[in-house]
Amino acid sequence: MSKSTLPNKASYRFIYSLFVIMVVFHAISFAHNYGRKDFQKDLLLNIRKTIDKGISKAEIQQKLVYVLQIYHTQEKESIVETAREIMPENFSGDGIYITELEIREADKPGEKTDDNMNHFYTIDEQQDEIRVYAVSDIALGENPNYKNYDGQTGRFEIMFVLNKEEVDYEILN
Repeated sequence: MSKSTLPNKASYRFIYSLFVIMVVFHAISFAHNYGRKDFQKDLLLNIRKTIDKGISKAEIQQKLVYVLQIYHTQEKESIVETAREIMPENFSGDGIYITELEIREADKPGEKTDDNMNHFYTIDEQQDEIRVYAVSDIALGENPNYKNYDGQTGRFEIMFVLNKEEVDYEILN
């Protein structure tokens, strides 16, 4: 559109001003949406961390509380032996804790769940204590430089401890 096709200069200025306003509005809108992208990403990662924490507590802590209950009601000698007796399928020989979800997945070939958590355990026979670590592949922890149990850096990590007195958990990152 040129000045010669419009009836007067005022019409040209009006249309040109509308065009400039539209371009500025779109630029501001783009900048705003681009800024919200980081906010939404952080929000989704926090939601994922909450989900990972809840699933880990439901999956691991519940099982460890059951072991503690059996240990006390049946007056067993060792909490470690009680755990090995009750949940042998959860403890692989290489320090990897196998969750119930992974056990069910192995029973149904072809079905793949989206767990995105790595689980490990350590057993201290002398202190009669088991520690189970859960490290997220997705959710970020508070410290981006934290070295996770599985070698990752800065990921959400939670540790569960089973001993004769209690089942406890601690968020390590």
